[in-house]
Amino acid sequence: MKLFLSSLVLFSGFLFADGAPQVFPVPLEQALVVRGFDDNDRVQVTVIGQFADTCWKVGSSTAVVSEKEKTVRVHLEGYQYPGICLRMLVPYYQTLNVGLLEAGDYTIVDDTSKKNLGVLSIARGTNPGPDDFLYAPITDAYVIRDAETTLSELVLVGEFQDKCTQLTDVKIDYQDAAIVVQPIVERKGDLNCEPSKSRFEVKRTLKKIEGVRLLHVRALNGQAINKVIELY
Repeated sequence: MKLFLSSLVLFSGFLFADGAPQVFPVPLEQALVVRGFDDNDRVQVTVIGQFADTCWKVGSSTAVVSEKEKTVRVHLEGYQYPGICLRMLVPYYQTLNVGLLEAGDYTIVDDTSKKNLGVLSIARGTNPGPDDFLYAPITDAYVIRDAETTLSELVLVGEFQDKCTQLTDVKIDYQDAAIVVQPIVERKGDLNCEPSKSRFEVKRTLKKIEGVRLLHVRALNGQAINKVIELY
C-alpha cells in the first residue's frame, strides 16, 4: 500500500494553538469486497488506507447508497493530533454498515478522492429468511501462526445459550480480497431445551496464501466479525 497523506500533513512538528486535534477528510486506497451478499443480508463494506505518521487517528465515517446510480459513496475523516509525530506508515481500516441493498452491482467510490475502490455484487436471495444457514453465536475471530508448521490457523470463539445447539461445520471461502467464514450450527432435540451457557473455541488451518485479506465471519446475530489480516 503506497498511500501518503502528504497533502494533509505539512510537517510533523505542527502544533495547534488550542491543543485539540484537527479533522480532515482522508483518501482511501481500496475496498476489501466480500462476495456472497444477497438482497436480504445486512451488507457491510470494509475500506483500507494508510496514514503518513503517528499523529493521525481514524475518525467518523459514512456510506451513502444510490440505488439509481448503483453506487456506495464512502466518506472517512481522520483526526490529526498536535505534537511530535513519527514518520511511519500506519495502516487503518474501517467497516461500514450499508444495510439492505437491492440486487445488482454497486461501485464503491471514495467521496474524498472520487476514486473507484471496488465493485460490490448483491445477488437475489434464495429464501425468505435472513440467511441460508443458521450461524454460530461467534463473539471473536482471529488468526494465529503455528510456530512448528508455520501455517496460519483460524480461531473462532463463541458462546452457546442452551444445550440443543451444536456446531456442525465451518465453511471457508477463499476470495480475492476476503476470507469468508460460515460457522454452521444445528438445533438438536426439543426447541424448548434447557438454557445453559457454554463457551466454545474451534480452530481450522488455513490454506497457505499471502497478502492482505479481510477476515469476514458470519454470526448468528447478523453482526459479522470483520478484521483485516496479513498472511505470509
